[in-house]
Amino acid sequence: MKRTLVVLLGLLLFASTIAVAQTAVVPEVIEGYRTFLFFNNETGADAYKLAVNFDQAVMFDEFNIITFGGGWPSMIAITEGFAFIDVYVVAGGTLQLILPEAYTDARVVTAYWFE
Repeated sequence: MKRTLVVLLGLLLFASTIAVAQTAVVPEVIEGYRTFLFFNNETGADAYKLAVNFDQAVMFDEFNIITFGGGWPSMIAITEGFAFIDVYVVAGGTLQLILPEAYTDARVVTAYWFE
């Protein structure tokens, strides 16, 4: 009985970790300001990375990112239309990405928070 309980608790912990480990997010966009993207962390846990796939190649740096309830980005890796941002954002916090004007037509295809 004790072993079954330990296994079930272990599976529950593993399942909750997987749920937060990769959680899809749809950015909010302010009408008229299509380059201002707000990624809300509604995972229920602190997030440490954000992966964003755009429909075209984009470029930005850490000065284009503001976190509300989190820290400064420690690393940004961009390859064509894919961006990986290493940044701490608390549960309920928001990451704001301001794309440069050259990318006003860029759209987010998919985005994921990672623990």
